[in-house]
Amino acid sequence: MSRILIILTLSLLSLMLKGQVDFKLIDSIEIEGDLVAVDRLNQLYILDEQDELSKIDNQGKILFQFSDNTLGAFSGIDVTDPFNVLIFFQSFQFAKILDRTLNPNVEFDFGALNLFNVQSIVNGVDNTIWAFDQQEGKLFNLDAKGEILNQSQDLVFLLKIRPESEHLLLNKNEVWLLANGTDLIKFDSFGQFQRNFKWNNNIDHICTWKDRLVFRSNQNWYLLAPSVWEAIQIQLPEPAEHNKVYFNNNYLYIQQEDRVLVYKF
Repeated sequence: MSRILIILTLSLLSLMLKGQVDFKLIDSIEIEGDLVAVDRLNQLYILDEQDELSKIDNQGKILFQFSDNTLGAFSGIDVTDPFNVLIFFQSFQFAKILDRTLNPNVEFDFGALNLFNVQSIVNGVDNTIWAFDQQEGKLFNLDAKGEILNQSQDLVFLLKIRPESEHLLLNKNEVWLLANGTDLIKFDSFGQFQRNFKWNNNIDHICTWKDRLVFRSNQNWYLLAPSVWEAIQIQLPEPAEHNKVYFNNNYLYIQQEDRVLVYKF
């Protein structure tokens, strides 16, 4: 990151913390379904009631679609890499990597890999994925062939509890696990446990923004900067209190019923 960009980012963060950021509503996109992701190319991913996934542009035009009615309910998506979209079917312990046109490229049958209770997954680097298996109590790094490249220590031994995974996020080369609704567990690029940030209340939504974590708890929004290991309340537009929210550079996407509101800041 250049020095100028770092200065601009820090200035913007300072304003967000003070509630002085000017969020300007620039668009309202009509959708049919739930907003489940926004990638770095400002493409939106919408899941309808029939579990059909659609990629749409910022005008609401459908670009590509994907559906598979043989694997149960759709339970997760990661678009860290918009050219390798990772989707998860937890009830069948199965995942697929889709190309940019949402055609399947790679499949993971976790049961066949002797991982029987994978609860959440996320894209890694160099065509790998991360998967947290609650039965094992470990985070696993897998290549496209399902070979285990790295794995974490046993979190049951480290934390004296068996974490229930709710979400995995890739933040730069770090992996973060939201567990039990309150614990944010940090791992390094090799899957080794670093720290556990324990929050006092339930976290009901979490995403990344500029190498930081942003999460909602009790209808308030907080920013966690790993460098200072402190969560500070920030101010977002009012619809963010109850709806799905995604950051992408200096854009904020908020679903409000059958529309996605797009803010620039």
